Formats: sequence, structure tokens, C-alpha cells
Amino acid sequence: MVDMKNITERTNFIKSFLKESGLPVENYIISPIAGDGSKRLFHRLKPAEAKQTFILMQNTPNDEFLKKENYAYLKIGNHIRSKGLPLPQIIRHDLDKGFFILEDMGDITLQEEALKGSSHNRIALYEDVIETLLKLQVKGREGFDTSWCCQTPCYDAALMREKEAWYFRDAFLRDYIKTNIDLSVLDESFEYIIAEADKADKGFLLYRDFQSRNIMCRDEGIALLDWQGARLGPLVYDLASLLYDPYVDLATDERSYLKSVYSSLLKKTNPSAYETFERYFLYIAVMRLLQALGAYSFLSIRQGKTYFEKYIPVALKSLRTLLGEISHKHITPLLDIVNDLEV
Repeated sequence: MVDMKNITERTNFIKSFLKESGLPVENYIISPIAGDGSKRLFHRLKPAEAKQTFILMQNTPNDEFLKKENYAYLKIGNHIRSKGLPLPQIIRHDLDKGFFILEDMGDITLQEEALKGSSHNRIALYEDVIETLLKLQVKGREGFDTSWCCQTPCYDAALMREKEAWYFRDAFLRDYIKTNIDLSVLDESFEYIIAEADKADKGFLLYRDFQSRNIMCRDEGIALLDWQGARLGPLVYDLASLLYDPYVDLATDERSYLKSVYSSLLKKTNPSAYETFERYFLYIAVMRLLQALGAYSFLSIRQGKTYFEKYIPVALKSLRTLLGEISHKHITPLLDIVNDLEV
């Protein structure tokens, strides 16, 4: 059913923006843009007789969480951009109605560029992304106010347990795989991994969804999208999100090289963080993949976005590899189940 009130509010918001910007308020073109895992709506706005386009984002604040999410989107976005990082400018917003006008960062994602190019070109792209990531993590924490966060202020053991380990257990193993195994056997593995990952220094900005579909490639350089889930946390998480991103299944040698690029930059800019970086990498990378498998399963089953299913085998393959590298007796219950899965 068409929500005429919402359409009227959207039209009024657009026309108000165009008028204040000195652009024609009539005969503009608004075209929908396909979303991803989010329920937010995106449109490209082209004013009449204008070359420039804008992005209209709509996230109607129907509940308290969505109100917090919009506030986080505004405050965190402005904060990160103020540090000189490549985020689209939030040109106009209406928090009460959930409307945002954003600078248009184009249509080409890192995923698209990485998959169509040679390994040499892919590496060059990722080197730029990694340099930006480290700046984001270090500069972004300066002046960051955790009251902006719409979820938790920090990536901690409680979040890992509920939003990653249990998400994997419930959405992936129980709902998607429909396993009959007593999943309580996984508690030993989960708690061991969480305890190790939780030892990492959490004094950095954590983006939480730093992957190739949230990174745009333009002639002017890369641009980052989808920042509203940012909070404080360990360095490793976002790097693991990028290197073990199922949307771009990097080769082992590519991952190793890019990890060394990040490590070298970190050693130069933050020697104390470099000392512990490697120690927690495997554990936090595992947590990220548990989250990804839970998310792909949830989106496929609960929201009917079955196109996410094709990324499950890649994520599962990476999870097997990482668990095998940890090689600890407490990992055995989880590794045994993962090794027996066929998807």
C-alpha cells in the first residue's frame, strides 16, 4: 500500500532542499537505487537542467532504535568527515522524518572493481583502502563521542557473544543449516575465542562493516558508506572484514601481502599497537566471519534476500581455514561442526 503521507513529506523535503540550493524545484528526476542488507531506501536525485546529482536516503524513524540510528548516521558521519576522511557530505537532513540528502559518490563499488581487474590492479586498489582504513581507525577515535552510537559504545565480549557467536549459532546453524546437533557443545569454543579476542586494545574507531560493497571507487579516489554502526574497538576487526570479505574472495597471497602492508603502516604510525596486532588477528577474524554467516542466513531466510546465499560457501571456507590456524583444543567442537558442513 502506497503511503501518500510519506510521499508528500519526501516531496516537500526535496523541494525545500532544491529551493534553498538555488536549483529548479520542478521537473527533477528521482530514481530508486537498489539497497543491500539494510531496510533504508535510497534514490538518486537529479535536478532539472543540472549536471550534479544527489543521493536521497530515507530511514523512517518508526521506533527508538531507528531514531538512534539516524542520529548516529548524522553525528558519526560528520565526525569522520571532519577528520579529512572520504565520506559523502550530509548536505541536508530531517531527523524527525528520517530524510538525508547526500553527496553522490557514484555507482562503482570496490567489489565490482576488484572482481573485474587483474591481481595487480586489485592490490593497488586495496593498498589505497588500507591506508584510508588506518587513518580512519586512528584519527576517527580522536574526539569520538560514544553517546552517538546507536548500538553499543564499544566492541566487547557481550557483543561478540550475542551479535556474532549466537547469531551464527541461531541464524546459520539452526535456521539455515537446520542442524539437529546439540549446539551447546559450541559454548566452549565460543567462550575461548571471545576471551582471546576481548584482550585486544579497544581504543580505536571500529567501522564494523568495512567491506567492499561499502567502499566506492571514483576518479577522485575511494569513498566510504554505511558508517552508522561505528563504535570503539580493536584495530583488527575492520582489517579482517576487508581481507576476509566474502564478496571478494582474495587469494591467500593477496591477503598475506595486504596484511603486511597494513602491519608496516601500523609499525610506523603506532608501534605499541603493532606489538599486539598479530596476537589477536585470528580470533577477531573468526568473530567477523561468524557474524557474516549469521547475517547472510538471516537476510536470506527472514528477509527473502536469497542473493546473499551465494556468499555463504566463501565465508565458510575462510572460517575453516582460520579455525585450523588457531589449532587449540577448545576450538575442536566448532571446527568439527564446520568441517562436517556441506553448503
